[in-house]
Amino acid sequence: MRIKKKLQLGIGLLFLLNVLVGFLALVYFNQLSLDTKSILSANYKTLNLTNELSQVLHQSRGWTIGRSTEFKALLNDQGKTSTPISEELLTGEIIDRFEQLSNSKNIDSIETSKAAIQQKLDRINQINIKSIYDKNLKTQKTLNEVK
Repeated sequence: MRIKKKLQLGIGLLFLLNVLVGFLALVYFNQLSLDTKSILSANYKTLNLTNELSQVLHQSRGWTIGRSTEFKALLNDQGKTSTPISEELLTGEIIDRFEQLSNSKNIDSIETSKAAIQQKLDRINQINIKSIYDKNLKTQKTLNEVK
């Protein structure tokens, strides 16, 4: 085999190796991008909704029909987000407490229901923050595999 042929074969193999490495990098970066998007999608929406629910809940003492309508609409949006089972259970408990709140006439009972709802909203926020942290660790692991 002549030197010219050996050089052509060597350069061709190096080119193929370079294309293979480029393809693998593309696959890993695509996977990393998908992981990053998953971090921000449902969790971000849920965190926003729980913050809005808290704001409606604590606008003032007592409870009005207008706030009840706004709270119910946000609660329906919260129920539609893709969430873990524990978050769905907490949302169900919030709905039960909301029913009690809507039927309450006594200010002490209203404040008790609002406090219980706030406690559940805080727990949902904790679940989402933990989920974001776990997904971030997964993304970091993917990034480290690329290196």
